[in-house]
Amino acid sequence: MGPHDIRDAIVDFVRTWVEKTGIAVLRLVRWLKLAPSKFYDWRRRYGKINLHNGWIPRDRWLEDWEREAILRFHAEKPNRGIPPDHLHDAGWRPGGGQPQHGLPGTQGCRPAQALESGQHGKGQGF
Repeated sequence: MGPHDIRDAIVDFVRTWVEKTGIAVLRLVRWLKLAPSKFYDWRRRYGKINLHNGWIPRDRWLEDWEREAILRFHAEKPNRGIPPDHLHDAGWRPGGGQPQHGLPGTQGCRPAQALESGQHGKGQGF
């Protein structure tokens, strides 16, 4: 039984006894030592699960085994599939290392080194 189930049970309890006895909702809520604003908030959220501000895993996020499968596929067939640089753009690094850059001739270089060396392709169109 989750917190939202307890909340809904209290709302049900108050509704039931208000109907059976004719006691005002506010009086019954105060007898239960609940703040009226809290009860009315619970009543508004009746039947809903508790939501929070924490991170919620999304369907589009890759599981670790999926990332590994993509990297393994790319290692076996480097000219097919999603290049691992796209995974790096999403913030994932194998072993926490630095990202690998996919520009031709820039393996092992920082992006600034590629610009300084003239290997950036700037001014050559699309």
